[in-house]
Amino acid sequence: MFIKGDLLIYLKSKRSDHPGPRAKNIQPVPHGEEYHYTVEKYWRVVDTNLDKIFVKTRRGKVHK
Repeated sequence: MFIKGDLLIYLKSKRSDHPGPRAKNIQPVPHGEEYHYTVEKYWRVVDTNLDKIFVKTRRGKVHK
């Protein structure tokens, strides 16, 4: 159960030819010039509902 103010860390899988400085687990894509990697996204719980949580990104975007 989450409460308002909790910090969540979401691992997002990404793929590009230039991984950023926060990229982790960098693996080259077979037969290509790109990389597959994960990035940690830090979200804060701003509200909860019976079956949903609402989180805000560090730049202010809200997800449900």
